[in-house]
Amino acid sequence: MEIAKRPRGRPPATPQTLPLFLHDLRSRVKQQMIISAPMARELRAYAGWAGQLIMMAPDEVLVRAVDRALDEYFKRDKLWRRDRVGVLARRDVEN
Repeated sequence: MEIAKRPRGRPPATPQTLPLFLHDLRSRVKQQMIISAPMARELRAYAGWAGQLIMMAPDEVLVRAVDRALDEYFKRDKLWRRDRVGVLARRDVEN
């Protein structure tokens, strides 16, 4: 009797069909910031491309894309996470 071999590891991810920023919806606050000219051009080009792809206004794409990008960036910053956990723990002790 032969034992069937199962593939090891995580199964392959499903292919991405929509831009990543469509996955989360959050409340909003107006925040103005200055970015480099090359990044501003890239961001506007991305907003135009994604807006046409999913028939959404470019300004809405900008809001969602920047929110998603910053969220991912902060998740990857291990030093920020470590220090943030310390701040939250101290706040809990004080209350």
